[in-house]
Amino acid sequence: MKTKILSILILLVAFMANAQTFVQNNITYTVLTSNTVEVTSYSITGGTVTIPSSVTNSSITYNVTEIGDFAFLNNQITGVDLPNTLTYIGENVFFFKPVNKCDYSK
Repeated sequence: MKTKILSILILLVAFMANAQTFVQNNITYTVLTSNTVEVTSYSITGGTVTIPSSVTNSSITYNVTEIGDFAFLNNQITGVDLPNTLTYIGENVFFFKPVNKCDYSK
């Protein structure tokens, strides 16, 4: 019986640790709460990335509230348009990036 309970607990923890992610317009999002997401990566090199204030996935609309640590690590983006819904920008988001334009009014 103890083995069965332990197995169920291990499966539950593994399920909870597997965060839901999805991709829209080359931006990868990770679900944080029932109505918020963070940007975790961008799959295009160069140019300007526009982060929307909200995204819809599987009929659920999420507010984009964070940009995760190292989100643009391997990108040579030159500009970024940020939504006014952001409450957190992670560490080293623009690490060694020559970002020429940053617009926070979108």
